[in-house]
Amino acid sequence: MTFLSLCCPQKPRSRRVRLSQSRMMTFVKGLMLLLMVAAANAAPGNCDGLNHTNTISAKDLKKILGDWVLVWSASNHQEGWDLLRNISSSHVELSMHTNETVELVERNMHKGGVCDKYSVNMSMPSDLDDFKLTFSSTEYIKDGAVTIEDEHGIVYFLETSCDDCMAMIYSMNETKYLLFYKREGHHQDLAKLKEDHVMYMEIADCKHIPHDIIFTYDGVADFCHKKSAPEHHVEDVVVVPEPDVPTVPPPPPPTPESS
Repeated sequence: MTFLSLCCPQKPRSRRVRLSQSRMMTFVKGLMLLLMVAAANAAPGNCDGLNHTNTISAKDLKKILGDWVLVWSASNHQEGWDLLRNISSSHVELSMHTNETVELVERNMHKGGVCDKYSVNMSMPSDLDDFKLTFSSTEYIKDGAVTIEDEHGIVYFLETSCDDCMAMIYSMNETKYLLFYKREGHHQDLAKLKEDHVMYMEIADCKHIPHDIIFTYDGVADFCHKKSAPEHHVEDVVVVPEPDVPTVPPPPPPTPESS
């Protein structure tokens, strides 16, 4: 045995280092694989037993047409969080624009009374079994100024358990919204609205949308274009005229007596 081998066993040490690094990389890759498998297996479990998780079919399109009031919403992006923090109500109208497009008109009342309006024409899919509507531009109106924004997105609707409910997922660029609506006229039962919040959060978990920052409707806030609980309009009030009362002419003035 030489002095060099006693003082500086470089080669064996180098082999041990390489072996240690190799084992570490193998361990890390194995751990990452296990985590991915665990996540994949766990994700479907979050949706077990939940309604509102399947997409509606084209035959149910008529169920979503009409006027709707947003009662709960969550988002996955800062842009969405900023909006949800600052609105007091959101009203949506859905109608058939043509046989191949659905028009969505959204009016948001911001805290402080400022309103804006979005209008989107969404194209029907060619595959009606995969019922997801697409759009490529948005008309934005605020303070009377009209802006056409080049925005691409996808909208699809989830099955619901009541005729007066609508669930929508609205994806645009990096921002995704999960939105739950009540049909206008069925939006003021605050106790019932609060009962559904737990279900909404469970569905958000299922769809991997955080719900730390959400919008909830208070049941009374007005909308940009109408009141939450419309009052009777003048034309709805029937005015019954009073019956005519015959007028009696006053008696003639007395004639002066002659002297």
